[in-house]
Amino acid sequence: MYLKSSNSFVLIPMKQVREYRKNIMEVYTQSFYEKLLEYKLKSESEKQNSPNPNFLIQTAVYFHRNNNEYVKKFFMELENTNLPNKYVEIFGNDGLNELIKSITKHMRIRKSTEVFKDIFDEVHNLLRPSFDLKDQRTLIKKRN
Repeated sequence: MYLKSSNSFVLIPMKQVREYRKNIMEVYTQSFYEKLLEYKLKSESEKQNSPNPNFLIQTAVYFHRNNNEYVKKFFMELENTNLPNKYVEIFGNDGLNELIKSITKHMRIRKSTEVFKDIFDEVHNLLRPSFDLKDQRTLIKKRN
């Protein structure tokens, strides 16, 4: 998407959030990737009896400066260009309660579920690293 105001190209938010999801699932968490491969290799009858790891990470984009109606109308027009936003929920600034309900609705799979416990632990460590890891990081200063 081209922004005239800053004279630059930016990723469309739905593509960006789907790329983040894909990276978490396939690059940053080995146990997640292994579960995805196992699931893909199962027969159709086996898949019906086992949970699908694809649904562990739900995606949404929140636009603080615009309301639901404006945002959905804007991106529905873009959807005609075949953007991959079918599985990305979109919320405007008047949809914050909807967003919270959506998050809680998707919390069906709990951390105590043994099938995905290793994935939850790995993603948790990725998103909330220990203090030891924080100490190892260095601050990158901007050059003027």
